[in-house]
Amino acid sequence: MQDVPARDFAAAAAAAGFPRVTIRLIREGPADEGYPGNRIDVAGIRDLRGRMSDLGLKLEEVEYAAIAPETQASYFRPLFEAGAELGARQVIAIVRPGFASEAAMEERFGEVCAEARAFGLSLLLEFIAGNGVSTLQDAGRMRPCGSMPSRRA
Repeated sequence: MQDVPARDFAAAAAAAGFPRVTIRLIREGPADEGYPGNRIDVAGIRDLRGRMSDLGLKLEEVEYAAIAPETQASYFRPLFEAGAELGARQVIAIVRPGFASEAAMEERFGEVCAEARAFGLSLLLEFIAGNGVSTLQDAGRMRPCGSMPSRRA
């Protein structure tokens, strides 16, 4: 239901009896252009928060931070801010291919983890075939966000 507006998705989830949902706040463009800052509607987030409250629905997590070699952690700040505003606890993250090494991938993941923590969020690493983290074994080699040093301490 990725093409359903978040407000309608929340209403459908509540009607079906779900107490919590995951919502994709940002749509990916053809090549991730414009992701994420210019695609978050602040007024829409406030409206969604009110709608979810009216429905008695909680937000578990938001989708998603697509971490790439050239992407700075601050790039995801609008997503993290919106997720925190809605009461999310977690953000689903994927790691794109193209990192020079596993160490470089882990370092960037750690930077994004630290940025998310500044908003009270943690990352859930999703593995997808063809991405930088494409198997359960790949995901298992990554250090959990909680074990990463915090930049904001």
